[in-house]
Amino acid sequence: MNSALESKNQLQAEVQKLRRQVREAEEKSQRAEATLKATEQRYRLLGDSAPFGIFVIDTAGRITGFNRKMAEMLQWPVQQELPSINITEFQKFIEAGKTTRSQLSLIFMDLDYFKHVVDAHGHLNGSQAIREVAATIKESIEEPAYAVAYAGDEFVVVLPGHDKDRAVEKAFNIQSHINNSVYLRGKGLAVKLQASFGVATFPDHATDLTGLLASADRALFGVKANGKSAIGWADMLIS
Repeated sequence: MNSALESKNQLQAEVQKLRRQVREAEEKSQRAEATLKATEQRYRLLGDSAPFGIFVIDTAGRITGFNRKMAEMLQWPVQQELPSINITEFQKFIEAGKTTRSQLSLIFMDLDYFKHVVDAHGHLNGSQAIREVAATIKESIEEPAYAVAYAGDEFVVVLPGHDKDRAVEKAFNIQSHINNSVYLRGKGLAVKLQASFGVATFPDHATDLTGLLASADRALFGVKANGKSAIGWADMLIS
């Protein structure tokens, strides 16, 4: 009897020990995931000190130029469709906005689950898909708005004269065009894609390019953390 009770107690102790180990492993995994997400968010804005960074950042954290060498090293496929960011032109929009009190918005967008496309169809087809998405974005906007290839499967849309409502409307428009497009038809495939969007507006969220990118990126990060394929405004999910 005592032997059976002792065995039962030992079994319960082992179960409790295993449960503690599982909880500790889960907590460790959650901490690691949070650290990874924070690191990924930081890397978005680090410029040429980060993997795939294409912006040149000065010691004060301001974006001062475009890292063409990095883009060339990456053999950036979207360069054929979209220009690199023009820092001088962007600053002119900002200064004009300060003088006339007009607004300017940025859309930071990222293709969802794009790794699945690359895994299923290869890197060359992945590059072609990015080129085709760049063309879709370009067709969805009108001057003086313009789109910029950021890195990999990420893009920035610059919207001079757009307040937050018009910027959100434009994000919906681009999202609809991407959702209703079929990519890689020329390769004998029929790939459907979706994207997530983060929106920020001058001067509501920031007064320079670096700040606007950071605000739009935080909005995008919030969307990606809450299911993707949606549009975020600042820290609030819109759709």
